[in-house]
Amino acid sequence: DDGGEEVGGNDQEDNLPALSGEKWRLKMNSVMGEKAMVERKWRDVQYSYAAILRAAISNHQMPLLLRRDLINKLRLEGELYCPICESFAPNPYSQTTTDTNNSHLPHPITGAHYRMFAQSRTEMQLQTLGFIPRPDTVNQLLQNQHTKDLFQRLTAAMHQSHSETSPNAEFYHIRETIRSKLEDTLKQCPDFPVGTTVVVFGSSANGFGSSTSDLDMCLQLPPDLPMLSDDTTGRTSMAHLATLLETAGMKNVNTTRLTARIPVVKFDYPLEDGSQLECDISMQNPLACLNTSLLLTYSSIDPRIRVLASVIKKWAKARDINNPSHHTLSSYGYLLMMLHFLTRRNAGNANNSNDTNNKQPPPLLPNLQWINPSSSSYKEMPERMSHPQCLIPHPTETDFTVNTYFYRPNNTQTLTRLQQLTLPNRLPSVGILLGSFFHYFAYEFDYKRHVVSLAPHVVLKEEKAETEGWRMYSVLSIEDPFETFYDVAHVLKMGSWMRMRREFVRGYTRICQAEEGVKGEELLNWICEPVENERKER
Repeated sequence: DDGGEEVGGNDQEDNLPALSGEKWRLKMNSVMGEKAMVERKWRDVQYSYAAILRAAISNHQMPLLLRRDLINKLRLEGELYCPICESFAPNPYSQTTTDTNNSHLPHPITGAHYRMFAQSRTEMQLQTLGFIPRPDTVNQLLQNQHTKDLFQRLTAAMHQSHSETSPNAEFYHIRETIRSKLEDTLKQCPDFPVGTTVVVFGSSANGFGSSTSDLDMCLQLPPDLPMLSDDTTGRTSMAHLATLLETAGMKNVNTTRLTARIPVVKFDYPLEDGSQLECDISMQNPLACLNTSLLLTYSSIDPRIRVLASVIKKWAKARDINNPSHHTLSSYGYLLMMLHFLTRRNAGNANNSNDTNNKQPPPLLPNLQWINPSSSSYKEMPERMSHPQCLIPHPTETDFTVNTYFYRPNNTQTLTRLQQLTLPNRLPSVGILLGSFFHYFAYEFDYKRHVVSLAPHVVLKEEKAETEGWRMYSVLSIEDPFETFYDVAHVLKMGSWMRMRREFVRGYTRICQAEEGVKGEELLNWICEPVENERKER
């Protein structure tokens, strides 16, 4: 009995830490949330103060209001701010001065003071980022012949990297074989009407995939024909299909996502070489197919776009910023960022801020949702075409109508005309485009106020917050081209976004720091160095 009482007592005592542990976890989550909020507000305060300093320094009328020595003090204090770290470095003068007037800035100000303050900022950058950012534009870099040669070698390496990973004929043959086999299996399921087909979407069909891309498929029911069962959500019917897939020899059939907004069944298809291809099949997913068609049209305009996309995805994966489950972006998000960049820039200013002048040359890539197809030259419509045939109800959001319009070249002649409208032969090399892409999202894009969008006009985050309930946090936001109420970057948190932005800066800085004569392959590998290697070195 004593032993039993002792065991019972131990059980009771063991339960207490579990309860207190749960309370401790909840308390720590609350504390960490409050800490993150305070840090975000403190960064916003510093950002706002830095903006005030910049406005005062750049105002040509300021000498009429303030003495020269006060303006110099504002300029000196501005030297401490780093827009990438979003913070001010420690004031080196206040730490070393013996000034009895309690002034945190020197008087008079000399060149030595500017160097001192710049050095403090540099030390903060090295401590926070691990490197010193290089904000020089690509056009400035191209003034040097060494950099021109560097971009040529980087371009060659990017083309080689893409050729090694791009899909071949066997890639498409395998995926068509799987799609056809699933369609045959589907005919055995009595839940779906005759004529239901299997459609491939995503990276295996949008022109931006690689030889290792997974296979995403969805069912497409005949128009105006309902399910043959009473299963309005499709979950039960998809469960029946999952059973048939197992019978047909599919491996690792997974039905855990049948409760998702669009039911999905995941499985592995056994290949002849003994390996397996990850696949998933979902209920009707018309918007995913629409996005695939839009991306495929963009990828067909110029093959160099595919090269750029493949390297961006390679870089994002290597740097561990391509995993939504870890609060970083999906590959789809990076493609939208790339298309936003290419449809906003022209060949003459591939790395400069946009000019709102109407005489601006056409963009690097035509905006398929806004282009005026009847114009003899490249023009964008003031409003998106909204013909009744282009409007469909959203499959799950009852109050939202989807505008499916985008310009679709239906033959070689119309595609050639589209290519001529934007003069793709003037498209800079993919090496220059990669550097410009990094620079744009590292230094130029105003992610605090603007939304990454394929609309030709500026989309304000404040408007999205009012109309769609988007958050106003200082992180990146990306508007889906068709589900415009949806923020593709909603998975980002402040910490993960700060890390992502650091990677844009790091990628561009590595191009700037490349040694003369470095091989293009070595530079590309340096840019896309797996983040695990850096962690091991640290």
